[in-house]
Amino acid sequence: MALYKTNLLIKETRKARGMTQEQLAEGICSRETIVKFEGGSRKPHWFVLGQLMERLGLDPDVYGDEMASSTDFELLEQHQKITDLYKTYKLDEVAAEIEKIDVLMKSPDGKMWQTEYGRRMHLRLKADFYSFGVWAPERYPHLNPQLAVDCVFECIRITRPDFVIENISDYFLSEYELRLLHFLARAHVAIDANRAVEIWRAVKSNMQEGYLRSAKGNFDKHTATATYVRTLHQMSQALNNFELYEEALQLAQEGSEIAIQYHHIYEYAVFFSVKANALHGLGRIGESDEYIKKSLLFKHLFDGHYGLDFERDKKHFENYSGRKLDLTVPW
Repeated sequence: MALYKTNLLIKETRKARGMTQEQLAEGICSRETIVKFEGGSRKPHWFVLGQLMERLGLDPDVYGDEMASSTDFELLEQHQKITDLYKTYKLDEVAAEIEKIDVLMKSPDGKMWQTEYGRRMHLRLKADFYSFGVWAPERYPHLNPQLAVDCVFECIRITRPDFVIENISDYFLSEYELRLLHFLARAHVAIDANRAVEIWRAVKSNMQEGYLRSAKGNFDKHTATATYVRTLHQMSQALNNFELYEEALQLAQEGSEIAIQYHHIYEYAVFFSVKANALHGLGRIGESDEYIKKSLLFKHLFDGHYGLDFERDKKHFENYSGRKLDLTVPW
């Protein structure tokens, strides 16, 4: 998904059109307001932005959902920094970053985080952190599933004050809302397993129409597909843990086909493991071992990229199963 800095798009397009700030502002807003927009200190209201883009000869439908202020970009950079720490399991550093933001939320120096977007980002990070590692609680002492649930609802209700979880099918959910609902379902793994599965099923159902439309080219394929694949990944893993192996296998097959088609390498690798676990649960041990081999060999091929770590996962399998696999291949 491309993101465009609102201030730069307005400023550079105005210059390219040979327009002055006064000419751009006439009948829409004041020149001083344009100065603030172009300087990045203020983000235009959507109605004003639409008028400015029309005058600049830009199609709002092309850029509308992908416009971000300079502050938004700073927040996204901070979010990416913390996300990168997750990939290498540096959870102590994640905790330290979240504590810093907690302090900034109450400080004169934290104005960036005190915006609506900043508050949502803060709550989303906390929901992710406090539900992370729910499948192995003994290894993740930071886990606080109820706090994760509270953060999800507080975050969603900033933009949807009347949100009701039972009515998921009635909403057209944004990508960030879908991610929040993943965290909600994940947190419920430790609270109420049946509820976790219900939420994932409802999210998947909600996404199907949007995903199918995106696959036909009406929406951004990459964004919609990545979110849909992530849903299948998390849901199939959950179903395995709840011993719903047939459904897990079915979802993993669907997910792997979409993941490889759209080059989502990490998820594609994960689906090998999901299939292996489902087949093992169904008593199909030989097939399960073949998928474990494929998973490890695939991770060996992409070792160090996309968050994949061959040695770590090989050791994890050996410790978990108490045996070693012959990773030689027939060719």
